[in-house]
Amino acid sequence: MRKNITINNKKYIFDDQIRDNLAVRTGFDRLAQQTFDISFEEWHKGGWWQENYQPHLLLCDGKVAANLSVNRIDCQINGVRRRMFPTLSHA
Repeated sequence: MRKNITINNKKYIFDDQIRDNLAVRTGFDRLAQQTFDISFEEWHKGGWWQENYQPHLLLCDGKVAANLSVNRIDCQINGVRRRMFPTLSHA
């Protein structure tokens, strides 16, 4: 979903369709490299970026300004199947 939003009178675009959008994915990867010294591009090219990994971005003037990523993990705790949602974010 792409959506225009305003925060403190500043206009942003919220975008959660990153994986298959080269321009946005490149900006997301640049932020990941600058912030965490990691790149997702080889991971994407190898086909390992699946539906369970969901980054959510704010774009400002065409550049990635912030990211919150959700990685859904299915697991079993004390015999009960659960879906976990750990997050890693940076602004």
